[in-house]
Amino acid sequence: MVLRHTHVKGLLSVAWLLALVACGGGGGSGDTPPVVDNGPRQPQATVVRDDNPTAARMALGPADFFPTAAAGQWDYNRLDDSGNRLGGTRIESTPGLNSLQVVETEDGRVSETTTFRLDATGWVMSSLANTLLPAGAIAIIGEITQYPSPFHAIGSTRVQFRSGDFGRDVDGDGVNESFEFQFRQTMVGYETVAGPNGPVEALHIRDELLVTVIPSKRGSANLQASAVADDWLVKGLGYVREQVRSLGSEGRDVFAPYTLALASARIGGADPLDVNAINQIQSLDITNRDLVYDAARGRYYASVPGSVLAQGNRIAVIDAASGAVSYSAAVGSEPGVMALAADGASLYVALDGSSELLRLALPGLTELGRMRLPADSGFGPYVTESLAASPVDPQVVALSLAYTGISPRHAGVLLVRNLQPMPQRTAGHTGSNAIVFGTNGQWMYGFNNETTEFGLRRIEVLADGVAERQVQPGAVPQFYLRSILRSANGLVLGNRLYAEDSLSPMGQINGAAECWPLAAPKLACITETFGSAFDLLVADASQSTLLARLHAPADTGLSRRILVAGPAGQLAVRDRIDHPARNESTRILLLRHPALN
Repeated sequence: MVLRHTHVKGLLSVAWLLALVACGGGGGSGDTPPVVDNGPRQPQATVVRDDNPTAARMALGPADFFPTAAAGQWDYNRLDDSGNRLGGTRIESTPGLNSLQVVETEDGRVSETTTFRLDATGWVMSSLANTLLPAGAIAIIGEITQYPSPFHAIGSTRVQFRSGDFGRDVDGDGVNESFEFQFRQTMVGYETVAGPNGPVEALHIRDELLVTVIPSKRGSANLQASAVADDWLVKGLGYVREQVRSLGSEGRDVFAPYTLALASARIGGADPLDVNAINQIQSLDITNRDLVYDAARGRYYASVPGSVLAQGNRIAVIDAASGAVSYSAAVGSEPGVMALAADGASLYVALDGSSELLRLALPGLTELGRMRLPADSGFGPYVTESLAASPVDPQVVALSLAYTGISPRHAGVLLVRNLQPMPQRTAGHTGSNAIVFGTNGQWMYGFNNETTEFGLRRIEVLADGVAERQVQPGAVPQFYLRSILRSANGLVLGNRLYAEDSLSPMGQINGAAECWPLAAPKLACITETFGSAFDLLVADASQSTLLARLHAPADTGLSRRILVAGPAGQLAVRDRIDHPARNESTRILLLRHPALN
């Protein structure tokens, strides 16, 4: 649940009804001593006071417990004191600009709609217009801070007190009644309570509301109504349980006590109660042609094509922890595939618009040098389809070259040392569209993804270039497979593992379409290479066994997705690639889940 407000507004409405009844003739409680009638009492002076604890606040606040970035729906069982079901309560939230609209429905009937303002001070109930209170009382009470940000310390109590002119002559003596309003919030502490799927650790907060109507007629008893709501909050989910009770002036319940117990929830279309659901998702609308992760600096680099207004032909820098995005200066025409140098001090970028290879210094992304690619005498300049950096020599990279507008497009693998092309390269036509260096940098591996030969290749790295030494045909019968990756457990190609020294099969992840290495021995795999929905599989590469099946968010359209391993617990997904043969993505998702550690 996001924010419950019915006990606040409901009790204020009850106080008004009590005043109508009692001041109109007889109500109240207790013995009223005889008094001398000196005329009606004048309304009390206005008092507005907030008493906040002085102790250091908690490190957490409402934003840590209540999910408001996406629309949500929470369904509760409403129970009596004996645990019998009285009915159902549904809470629905819709986020706005620094605001949140909350609709509460009981047994299919809308009972209340409230808009909260979200600002630096906390989450504020800015209007009491639907409480039936007179306008004068509403004006004095003003805004109620439902939850301050951050929370006050465990064990502390804060108080919002208001008093003054009730704004209405209820008993007809020509003088308005007075009122007092008190909202107390106590941070009780962390407790274990029953959740939908078993015990959960929750933060216990107690809200107490006391409303007193003071008649102007001398000798008339004050009228009081109070409510206490005990709430248990779970991080990222909201309320899992709430117990509410009330008391009127004569010691009777204003309304029957009840408990709300969470039964189910949907936040942004996902089920937060599903331990295998990926609910920590950050979406970045960045059009990109490649994405690499820089572990030393905790950030991703995305190459942005020239078609993007203002930010085209630049490198987007994405902070992995926060998702904050910044941009380099323009780097050249149509940056494409990239590779991080072995020492992490530079980034190689293919410039397809000018048929060049660019080297940028890190972290500033300033140019260190560039090299023009060779050209074909008949078909013109090459572009770079795949780019791999040596794991041992920061001066060495390899490029899988491609023709444009020709099939097959492969034009061979080119080795580059110190931004100088080496003369010996592999043959074109049927070869290595996707490439990667081996562990020791003395061998490379490539995969043919454009003809039915589907060969896995072993390529020797020489002083003057590269030479193909071994081919394993039919390695993975899959067109458009763009990545072959090195892991501690062998080469990862599609959903299969191969030995570096012999290209012999070492296992495969059943149910997966394509896999990427995480921290050894884990792999992250997707179940569909192109579609609207997919699951993430986490597998043990050493045993070829499945560790977890995570439910990823579905999209409205068909898409190819490419994964990039980030820091522990996080994956980046290049999303919204509209055709398996294309490489341009229009969105990057940062997904977090403990199984990805």
